[in-house]
Amino acid sequence: MIPLSAPLDDIDFDALVEIGRSILPSLAPEWTDYNESDPGITLLELLAWIADTQIYSIARDRTDERSAMASLLGIANEGARPAEGALLPRDRIGVHKEVRAGTRLTPAGACAPRLEVAADTPLWPVEVSSVVVETADGAVDHTTANARPRAPYAPFGDPPSRDAALRVGLAGVLDAGSVSISLGFEIDDDAQAGADQLGGVRISQRAPDGGESPVAVRLDTTGGLRRSGVMILGLNAAPGAAEQVLLFRAAGDALVPQLRRIATNALPVLQRASFVLPPFLGTGRPGQTLAIAPLSLFESDESAEGRVWRLAQGERGLMIDVQVQDGTR
Repeated sequence: MIPLSAPLDDIDFDALVEIGRSILPSLAPEWTDYNESDPGITLLELLAWIADTQIYSIARDRTDERSAMASLLGIANEGARPAEGALLPRDRIGVHKEVRAGTRLTPAGACAPRLEVAADTPLWPVEVSSVVVETADGAVDHTTANARPRAPYAPFGDPPSRDAALRVGLAGVLDAGSVSISLGFEIDDDAQAGADQLGGVRISQRAPDGGESPVAVRLDTTGGLRRSGVMILGLNAAPGAAEQVLLFRAAGDALVPQLRRIATNALPVLQRASFVLPPFLGTGRPGQTLAIAPLSLFESDESAEGRVWRLAQGERGLMIDVQVQDGTR
């Protein structure tokens, strides 16, 4: 297989001098003195030194140069991203509450990572009451399979149909009027990030008279039902404890994998720890490291003696790459 990366820095000063000296007999037959004392050899070494520095610079572009070249290919510099996921509820929600973005979730077990809520998330005393796939050939009830997730089910029929709809009923108490609800989706075979263009769903709300109104998608970490994640949806709730009915339809030729579970009150979470960098002056060149004490990643009320926290500790601390540009880190 032909390598895609160009070997830009596999030649050095000594090799360049030898290449130049080897072609002298054919270029200048009258040149007979190839010792270092010869002024021509001195010029040859000077040219080799300049070429060596240029090769070094080409192979080690600055951060802004790499970003500019990547932009020509349509690649945006996103930087490091924390691991993300979703927490599905274990117990029922008794009263309405709002979990703010940045809320730290301390694990109850020693082997669970510390997590942070990624977005403001509303929690309501609402449960999934029904999951039904509606197709031109009839309806298939997946409520039992959804309540006890074992075998996956096709959300838009098997084989999938453009005209199929996934009807999700929500039972519980919501404030009348415009509200936001959180739904968690467990996908059977998650797609990788970046394949979201293959996903996509259209969501509407069915009224008691059979009419439909569009539902606003305020957050979607599933990539259009391409992977497990959370959707925060805005809808108009009917007064009282009436069932809310949501309809999901595939957008165009979107590829939607099979579902294992749909649950209410899911939390979108990130696995990260925030800290303040000490004063650090970099040069923008690669290979720089900054040692950070592992204990500085945790709050004073957190224990660093558990098995999870020990993974981040070592004699030299935790090493990360740091880029400093225009005074920002």
